Amino acid sequence: VEDVVRVGVWLDDPRDFWTFNKIYQEYFGEHPPARACVQSSMMVDCKVEIDCVAYKKRDG
Repeated sequence: VEDVVRVGVWLDDPRDFWTFNKIYQEYFGEHPPARACVQSSMMVDCKVEIDCVAYKKRDG
C-alpha cells in the first residue's frame, strides 16, 4: 500500500461512506493517496468497487 498514489471508489450506498472511510484510514494512515469517491449503481451484486494506481520507482 505504500506505493499506491491514487484510489477510485464507487459506493452503492452513500451511507456507507463513513464506514468505508474509517477502514481506508486504517490501511493508508496519516498520508493517504489521492482519492475520488462517488455513488454508483453496481453492475454486479456488490456494495463497493475500488481501483488503485501504484507507482514504484526502479532502483538504479
